[in-house]
Parts: sequence; structure tokens; C-alpha cells
Amino acid sequence: MKKRAISLLLSAALLLSLSACGGGAKTGEGSSASGGEKSGESTAAKEENAKNGAAATVTIWSPTDLAVIEQWWTEHIDQWNKEHPDIQVKREAIDRSDSYAYENKITTAMTSGDLPDILFVDGPTISYYAENQTIIPIDDVWTEEDKKDFVASTVQQDSYNGHMYAMGPTESSVALYYN
Repeated sequence: MKKRAISLLLSAALLLSLSACGGGAKTGEGSSASGGEKSGESTAAKEENAKNGAAATVTIWSPTDLAVIEQWWTEHIDQWNKEHPDIQVKREAIDRSDSYAYENKITTAMTSGDLPDILFVDGPTISYYAENQTIIPIDDVWTEEDKKDFVASTVQQDSYNGHMYAMGPTESSVALYYN
């Protein structure tokens, strides 16, 4: 329970801290988890909206998942958007049936400057995205005490050149056989 509460609080903090860090580019266009509106708001448009008191939009890309997890996303984004009218979250769930479709979309967005504010990546690709400055360090979000709640290998693979760039919510193995 403690880990879940910490994860939810830190996720909210991450959303807030990254809401102004969409890079210098237009965010990805995609449907919201709750309604199908298009995002695609440029950084300049976000800054202008903020000056005018309009809601900021945080766009998230993540791979599609099981129906129950997709429902979790929808419920939590809807709840966040109701409770925080000044910061609206939109999510684009990207089909991963073609194992490279998600990574190809990220690579294409990197070259065209159309990355979202937050994106999900596989742990082994953290160093690639960090080296190319596609993602920014989140050292100020996680204390050393927080990191103790996670598997050491996850913390290690989510770090690059001494900086934390992500925190994987799970650890997995491709296959485990026992005879």
C-alpha cells in the first residue's frame, strides 16, 4: 500500500513537473483516454494559453495494454482532469501489435519535433533517449530513500551518466523456464 501511495503521489508530481517540459516542439497528436479530442498543441500555444488562464495540456504516449489497464487509465485521467481543471491530461495509447510500431513512432517524433510531454519507454532504451536528449533527468522527483522501494536493477537501467531518467513500475523477464 505504501509503495502504491508513493507511486501515485510521485506520478502526480512527475505530471506537474513535466507539464512545462514538452521540449521546444509541438506535442503528439492523439486521442484522449476519455474523449477522443486531438492534442497537437505547440509549446508557444501552451504558453499563450497559460498567460490567458486556459488549461495546460499534458500529453502522454504509452503502449496499449489489457482492457482492465486501459480502463484504469481512463478512470484516473478523468479523475485528474476533474480535480485539476487548469492541467488537463490526454493520453494516446499506441498499438504494440507490431513490436516496433511504438519505438518507430517515438523515433519519427524525435526527428520531426513532435514528442509528447510524457512517454513510456522500455528500460533498455533509457540510455539511448537520454544520450539523444529526448528525455530529461528526473533526479529531483526521487530521493535515495524512494529508490529503495524499487528493484535495484530497475533503478540502474533507468539511470544514465549518474542521472535518473525514469522509474519503471514493474520488472519483468521475457521467459523463465524451470525443469
